[in-house]
Amino acid sequence: MPAYSAIYPCKFASTNRWFYDASHVVQSIVRWVSERPVSMTGRYLRVAPEEISRIQSAPSSLMDLLYPDPEPPGYTSRSLDIDKTWHVIHFLLNDHPWEGQPPLFDAVLGGEPLTEEDLGYGPARFLGPAQVSATAEALQSITPEELWNRYDSSRVRRADIYWTDDSESKNYALENYQSLREFFLNTAKAREAMIVWLA
Repeated sequence: MPAYSAIYPCKFASTNRWFYDASHVVQSIVRWVSERPVSMTGRYLRVAPEEISRIQSAPSSLMDLLYPDPEPPGYTSRSLDIDKTWHVIHFLLNDHPWEGQPPLFDAVLGGEPLTEEDLGYGPARFLGPAQVSATAEALQSITPEELWNRYDSSRVRRADIYWTDDSESKNYALENYQSLREFFLNTAKAREAMIVWLA
């Protein structure tokens, strides 16, 4: 099964799919971040499919695309930040802190590395239009209420999820999950690709 690592991507020969090794290194990073006043956030950007090929041909242009200064018109509507809810959303969708199966795995930790550049918690990854469409359809089948029915605070603690379980956390997670569903759906309708990264 595919799993995420913020360090080194490798190729799984039997399926010819990129995957990430969910090693103790990644879990150590999550613990380190959890204990300090910094954030590890889930980010998304809608792009035209040809933009993926352009970045692959000119990897040094990636950061200007992800963090344009100044932001071009429409950038806000084409980007999404689900903040620190990325990990609990992944966990509830996949029933595992790091692993899972497409298309639900692709909602947070999936995709293939776009470049070799480490953005702090691993490389940016991309989903092609077909992957975006499949993931959007899978997310539409799970409402925010159905997602939260899977929540078990004891299991979340045991899984060492990057997450704070307090009175405001539920609503914040579900608001971000709904935004994620809408973002995938709108990207799929436009037949666009998507760049996903942790920052």
